[in-house]
Amino acid sequence: CHCEILTNGESYIKCHEKTLNEVPIFKRSFPYDRLILSNNNIKNLTRSAFDTIKTIRRINLENNSISFIDNDLLRLLGNYLEELIITGDNIINSLEFLTRYPLKNLRILKLHGFNLSEV
Repeated sequence: CHCEILTNGESYIKCHEKTLNEVPIFKRSFPYDRLILSNNNIKNLTRSAFDTIKTIRRINLENNSISFIDNDLLRLLGNYLEELIITGDNIINSLEFLTRYPLKNLRILKLHGFNLSEV
C-alpha cells in the first residue's frame, strides 16, 4: 500500500488494485483521512478490520466481492466516518452493520451490489 499527504493536508492510504484478500493491518495509528481499498478481492470485513485506523474519515471499498461484514465493524468510527463506499458483487443480505452504532458525521453512503431481501 502507498501512503501520502496531499498539498491540502489530507492524508491517505491507497491500496487500490493490490489483489488484497483482506484489509491489511496498519501498524501506525497516524490519523489518516482516506482509505482506498478499491478493486481488490476483499471478502470479509471483520470486527477489527479498522481498529488501527479508527480516525479514518473516508473508506472506499468499490469493486470487491464482500461476503461478510461484521455487525461491529464500524464501532470505533462513529465520530469520524464521513463517507463509506461499498460496491461490487457482494453477497451481503443485511445492513445491520450500518445501524448498530451511530455514525454522527456520515454524509455520503454509496452501496451497490447487495443481495438484500428487506431493508
